[in-house]
Amino acid sequence: ILVGRGGADNDHLTLKIARGRDVWLHARDWAGAHVIIQLNKGTEPDHDTLMDAALLAAHYSKGKENTFTDVRYTLAKHVKKPKGAPAGRVTVAGAKNIAVRQDPSRLERLMQARTAL
Repeated sequence: ILVGRGGADNDHLTLKIARGRDVWLHARDWAGAHVIIQLNKGTEPDHDTLMDAALLAAHYSKGKENTFTDVRYTLAKHVKKPKGAPAGRVTVAGAKNIAVRQDPSRLERLMQARTAL
């Protein structure tokens, strides 16, 4: 799971690193991180990985203080940057929505496991 931090970082992650088959996530209606689940061809993320990534998208958003945060997700190939849009701004097609409840113990596990690129 890769997490962008800031507009330029989000652009780089979503538009340069992510492959079309990867899963892209972002907190719905909030400014925040783009999150990518990297996948091998023909695979899908398991439920726990999807929930981990969604929790990270919620945590690294302006909506992180909410008990629940809606996170949208889609394949990276459905995420496009409009011409002239500011850093981090994208359009998304075919997104699904998942409601994420803040889970401090799960978040702590994820933070302990993180590594920087």
